[in-house]
Amino acid sequence: MRHAVHPLPRLALISLLATLPLADPSTAGETPTAVATQYEREMDKRLMPPATEVQHYGALARQMLQATGIELDHPQYPVLVDRSPQVRAILLLWMAPPTGPVLVGASPVSTGRVGAYEARRGGGRGGYSPVRLLLHATDPEQLEPRPGSVQSKGCIRIPATLDRMLDQYGLLDADYEAAVRSGQSFWVLSPRRTPVAHGGRYLIVVDTERAHRPAWSPAPPAPHRRRTSSPR
Repeated sequence: MRHAVHPLPRLALISLLATLPLADPSTAGETPTAVATQYEREMDKRLMPPATEVQHYGALARQMLQATGIELDHPQYPVLVDRSPQVRAILLLWMAPPTGPVLVGASPVSTGRVGAYEARRGGGRGGYSPVRLLLHATDPEQLEPRPGSVQSKGCIRIPATLDRMLDQYGLLDADYEAAVRSGQSFWVLSPRRTPVAHGGRYLIVVDTERAHRPAWSPAPPAPHRRRTSSPR
């Protein structure tokens, strides 16, 4: 299995639908159960992995963090993406050692090519260069309806509803919130956000290299093909 851990870069484009507020931001509260309820209420694309899968992914997350010298010594919300072609899913977890992981919610995502986060260089130079890994929303008409498929050169494309939720509740903004408490300010942070008490800071990418698609992760919809009329 191939895995990677990435400190999450903040996307300047917060959301293509940032002007649409969540139904009731104040209900997110301070507990993972409340955040999970909000996830269920607001997400238009959700997956339901069984408890055994959640425990497996939680173990992978802990293993990958430990391999890079990171110990989860306090509760937080890490995000894990399985880029296996048979899965392509994002899991928002609540991890509070020594207890096991709790699934807050899961959704299908679009990812890049299997193998490496690289793209061909332009300008006639040829070869490949690393591309910056980003977690972001995408074109709601052309690309968002294609979750679970390859749709980028390396970035992870998530539903706009999830993008807004991550921003609204600061679920991956622990470093930003710490900086704000010390007196700094950032234009990318919405003044209307309602951050949770224990935001996370890690995006963990794994590839479980499954041979078969699990029942909880259905195959992506077939791409729409335009009909072309034959010349007469």
